[in-house]
Amino acid sequence: MAAHAEKAGQLWKEFRVKVIDGTGISLPTPRKINAVTAIAEQKRGCGFPFMKVVGVFSLATGALLDYAKGNKHQHELSLLHRLLDQFKPGDLALADRGFSCYTLLALLWQQKVPCLFRLHHARKGDLRKGKPWAGMTAC
Repeated sequence: MAAHAEKAGQLWKEFRVKVIDGTGISLPTPRKINAVTAIAEQKRGCGFPFMKVVGVFSLATGALLDYAKGNKHQHELSLLHRLLDQFKPGDLALADRGFSCYTLLALLWQQKVPCLFRLHHARKGDLRKGKPWAGMTAC
């Protein structure tokens, strides 16, 4: 599907846009309780286990390209690190503020993948005093 979308001209400014998103899922069925570690303090069979999932989607097709799952104690960023092989030069990573961190920006930049993330609320938005990176081009 991704190759077809690229041929059909479904690129944004010559980039394949890949969307990163995460969510949490409550797993209420007894069969699934055994598959995911429940909280240690609870009696067996009580409560609902919780699973976190991070996915990488194609914006052009809406297809889920890959995903990583973990328990409630794992941050979405650590799950995303398992999916970094999905990003290639020519891609543009798009995500919400939950994925806005300098480490991820640097890892994707090493792979020649520009990023468009919403600014984390704890970061200052005035970047006028910053210096541009060598070789960085505007979209």
